[in-house]
Amino acid sequence: MRVTGTVRAPGDKSITHRALLLALRGHWSEAEQRLRRLVAAVPDPGQLARLTLPPLGRLLARRGDPEAEALLRRGWTLALRNDTLLALEPAGVAMVEWAWLSGDMSRAGEQVEVLLERATGRVLVTSQNHGFAVEAGTGDDRAVTHESLYDGTVEGLSFPELHARSVQFHPEAGPGPHDAWPILGAWVEEVRGAAA
Repeated sequence: MRVTGTVRAPGDKSITHRALLLALRGHWSEAEQRLRRLVAAVPDPGQLARLTLPPLGRLLARRGDPEAEALLRRGWTLALRNDTLLALEPAGVAMVEWAWLSGDMSRAGEQVEVLLERATGRVLVTSQNHGFAVEAGTGDDRAVTHESLYDGTVEGLSFPELHARSVQFHPEAGPGPHDAWPILGAWVEEVRGAAA
């Protein structure tokens, strides 16, 4: 089956979905052409960025095209500005795939990690630079407060009876939004309460 059509309106999601379908079916050249037309037609694509920049960047990365890096970084920047998992997931996955394909995982930027805060179900974007982790299932899982959506490792622990907690990321840093800053605020309030 051959998908045909032309760009009718710059924000037409159906055109992006057709291009993605072409890519999934192995018609990379045609998918690339359609995605390039969309990227060129919309200088600031907003929500459409998640459907154009990461897939185009991934296609180029799979072909070893050096243009992939700029597209993927632009997609990540727009995803951070959008600040939703719907935008962050495709851009982040595309960055990680590009780093893996290039053989240099440090190219994934600031080792961006997407975490799930178990108590609230909230997703945090954090900055990582650690090469060790607590393995899930090796202790009291009720103590786990945060886990990586990337590889399932434990990223946060809390032991209220001991007044002890830890996180395996940098809440003070942020590759974009400062999602984890409330962790520091809660700690400051706990210290103030203990000092009173």
